[in-house]
Amino acid sequence: MKKGLISFVLLTSVLSIFLLSVILAAAPASGKCAIVPRASCLSTNILMGVSDATNAHGEFPDTGLYPYVLCCAFGTGNTTCSDTNTLLKLSSTTNAHAEIPTGTNYNTNICYEDLQCIGVQNACPADHALEVASLVSSTNSHIGNFSDYSTKICCSSPLYAGCTITNATWNLQNAIAGQRVYLRVNGTGACVGKTITFKVFRTDGDSNSIQIQPVNISFSGVSAIGLWTAEWQKGVFGGNTNYYFNVSLAKNPLVSKKSDSPDLSVAKQSADFCGNINLCSDYKNQLDCQSDACQAAASSSLPEVNCNDPSNVCGCTWDKGSGSCKFGWNTITDCGSVATGGCKYGCTLCHNQTSGVTYCGIGSSCSPNIAATNSNGTCDFGIDGCSSSDCKEGEQDSCATGTYCSAGKCSSVEGPPLTLGSCKIVEKIEKTCDQEPVGYKIINWTGIWTNETTDTQITTLAACGGDSGCEKCITGGESTVPCPAQVQLPFFDYLELIISVVVIALIYISLVFRKKLKKKK
Repeated sequence: MKKGLISFVLLTSVLSIFLLSVILAAAPASGKCAIVPRASCLSTNILMGVSDATNAHGEFPDTGLYPYVLCCAFGTGNTTCSDTNTLLKLSSTTNAHAEIPTGTNYNTNICYEDLQCIGVQNACPADHALEVASLVSSTNSHIGNFSDYSTKICCSSPLYAGCTITNATWNLQNAIAGQRVYLRVNGTGACVGKTITFKVFRTDGDSNSIQIQPVNISFSGVSAIGLWTAEWQKGVFGGNTNYYFNVSLAKNPLVSKKSDSPDLSVAKQSADFCGNINLCSDYKNQLDCQSDACQAAASSSLPEVNCNDPSNVCGCTWDKGSGSCKFGWNTITDCGSVATGGCKYGCTLCHNQTSGVTYCGIGSSCSPNIAATNSNGTCDFGIDGCSSSDCKEGEQDSCATGTYCSAGKCSSVEGPPLTLGSCKIVEKIEKTCDQEPVGYKIINWTGIWTNETTDTQITTLAACGGDSGCEKCITGGESTVPCPAQVQLPFFDYLELIISVVVIALIYISLVFRKKLKKKK
């Protein structure tokens, strides 16, 4: 009995492994398409259902009646039809014959992502090299895998074709909690403009404990740079934790790569680190300055510079000349245009409903106008703005090269492009927090305006040439800045000392009296 049971278990296990291997082997390779069993295809990669592996009828992808599917190993499952992404046409939503995408006999379109497809004889041309499926004839046809019949369905995909992530590294090997660290990625030429997503993991495999993951970004050329604020978490044996990251195409997660060695080790920030940081000038090295983990830029900000104004970008900046950290800001004065390469940093594509004009506006709200969009589910250059529901975080959209959509406007991890001027502040503290009356400090400041385009410094109003940001910087001013909240603990005066002694004496007498009462009982 036991021997028979053991034999049954072994046989069942072998068959299960065999069936599983068959299913897994049937899955198409990344970036390829094939008719496979439904169980071997991710639900987001199903283009349509088919009744058999060949000589099949077709159905809508979400009908779910057929055991086989046409599966393409890329994309996120967008089967919404546009004017250009029809794969083929069916005679009905299920149990249907098919025709090539340009056919005129059927009205039920099968569509997927950004595929642009044609029906040809025998072989795919170079500009439509993605082999998808085949038909017996151009209309009223059964469906098969690409090699089965002579009428071929061939497609191109601007978003997915050929992109390979070649390397991925941290910019640092060691960091302190709160520091900005960069995730550097390179890819092939086909990756240009594609959106990538990051996920940071502890080296023990846990990603759920990571508080904030990096945002999506887009390739600028063949490279991309992500940003993560380093987190310290207790390691398995109580020490520091090491981290790696995975990077993948946002619309084709199968194209991915784990970060190369070395991993990133994050040390705990000292408990009193921010206690000594009140201004940008208190940071002593470039990494701490640019990371601004203590948010000193907010304290260093000046009434003359409204950092809540979307046209101003404020922060702590490292002055290489003096080797010190200073408060600085960039003023956005030029948003660019779609005609000249896209909207620039800090701007988004807006639409004026009254005039019908589309333009690049500062910030993310487009107020009093609206975000430019055609609401077709695709982020289209020159049509959709970053505030459009069609555009996801990290997509390039209508942004200039090197920027991408983030928080409703064009952004980048490295701040505004260097075509903008910047103001670096020189501060002189006239009154400290400890001087009476306590609670605030007085700062006199002047600025040096740097024209980043010409790499020249401006120190006089006449040289500003009417630039309001430059003039504001050179003029400078005096600012009253609130100090961090402090609990005032004055020393006892004589009256408070006497009262304290009396209270202690009364407590002592009360305890002695209670002890005598217990003895009498």
